[in-house]
Amino acid sequence: MLLFVLLSISGCSMSGLDAQTRQYVALYQLGEPFKDATDAQAVKLINTTSNSEQITLGGIIGLWDQRPALLDAALSKGFQPNQPISNRLFVSYPQNDFTKPSPLFAAYAVMPLPPIGSAIDNRAQLTPTMLVRDMTSFERLMAAGADYNPTTLNIALKVATIYGESPKLAEHLLAMGGNLQADLNADIPPLIISLASQGKPQMMLWLLAQGIDPNSRYSTPANRRYYDLSGGAPFYSYLLDATPLYFLPTYTPDDSSRKRAIEMAKVLIDAGANVNSTATFSYSIRNDNPITGWTPLHTYHIHLNQTYGNPELVNFLIANGANPQALTSKAQTPLQVTGLMERTQQQIVDLDNQRRRQIEQQNAQAKQQEQNDSGNIFGKVIAITGLTAVGAAASNTGVDSSSVVDIVGGGIADIMTDGRAGGLQQAQQRQQTQANTAAQNNTSTSLKPAANFQTETYRVSCPSGVSNDIPLRYKTQQCRTAMIDFAKAYSCNDYQRFEQVHAACDQACGSVNCLQE
Repeated sequence: MLLFVLLSISGCSMSGLDAQTRQYVALYQLGEPFKDATDAQAVKLINTTSNSEQITLGGIIGLWDQRPALLDAALSKGFQPNQPISNRLFVSYPQNDFTKPSPLFAAYAVMPLPPIGSAIDNRAQLTPTMLVRDMTSFERLMAAGADYNPTTLNIALKVATIYGESPKLAEHLLAMGGNLQADLNADIPPLIISLASQGKPQMMLWLLAQGIDPNSRYSTPANRRYYDLSGGAPFYSYLLDATPLYFLPTYTPDDSSRKRAIEMAKVLIDAGANVNSTATFSYSIRNDNPITGWTPLHTYHIHLNQTYGNPELVNFLIANGANPQALTSKAQTPLQVTGLMERTQQQIVDLDNQRRRQIEQQNAQAKQQEQNDSGNIFGKVIAITGLTAVGAAASNTGVDSSSVVDIVGGGIADIMTDGRAGGLQQAQQRQQTQANTAAQNNTSTSLKPAANFQTETYRVSCPSGVSNDIPLRYKTQQCRTAMIDFAKAYSCNDYQRFEQVHAACDQACGSVNCLQE
């Protein structure tokens, strides 16, 4: 999200961004007009826009922020209470305070997370009926035709409990038949776990009063315990058999968020939560290194070096009986695990840098190879062009066309295989065989050159090791010299001399390709 803010502030063009980032920026920009807008401004936007997704977003904002005017406007423009909403649209929700939950948080609290490493989440799972946080919005949706079946009712109850400002709506949904302990999905945390991390202390008080165990245990689902980093190394991050006390907010950059975490801890401890419970924790790269004997105090110590850490929470837990000398299976006290997160994250950064350098090196090598290949191909094409031009001149000597084709074709084969084909050598052998046969029969394999023309075969040897035998046809020694220079330049791809040899041919032979008439 911060990326989008920076992009919007800087006016950065999206032309240089990859496709996925452009999608995220577009989603962010969809919600930008609602940011800091008054109710009147937001309602005007909803009423005047022809973008159906912007209307839906206006309805989502009205629901989540408990702004009835926006919800009414969206309903009047076709916002449907029972219509599933794509999760990607929740990215557009304008948010200034990232310590507060958003609709996207709600989506992933009541529905399975997308596959690790997936791109934009286009799954449509939640309907407006499931996102209600207050009675006023609930009543408006009911009037618009909201349908609550057992599944939607239990999801709505979970959302209202985690994100509600008061128990009023949750109590109403409970009275409608909702089940606080409904198993919505094996891959999502139980209600009390999500409430501990995202909700309000007064809602935890209400939930515990319904008989929910403050020492309920939860383990990260097996399919979410690790994922492969971009460089291919697995990164392990999970908790096993952890209680709600492990899931208090860890991102606490201000007094308000730190205070809420402490208040949530107090509610749980007062209800009987064990401050010295133990769980299994892993936060490692390449090899899974599970640590047993991990306590809530260990959990909050690993965040202390971060600017958003909560030393007040650590002190509160110790004051309420948490053992600062508790040892893990690695023989580490809570204080000794401080910095574990930074060390692991530094390993991730180092791996990423190593991978980036490897990619840059591979790209550089590929680019160099491409340039070399391009140069070789270019040189070969130029050499073939030159060889063909010289061959064309040879055809005017009276040598039969099949011999010219044989010689030029052999030269081309040698050029394209860096001399490995032996084409010219084979052509010369064939020419010599034909000459010997002709001599025995008192005939000649070639006609006499035209009057005033001289002919010969000249071997061009290049620094690359490739040699070509070039048939020459000329009237003057000046043209012969220019033709040899022309053949050398093109056969050896001495491109810096192309212009020079063309000029010399033009002057000596009367043709830029040394084709003397």
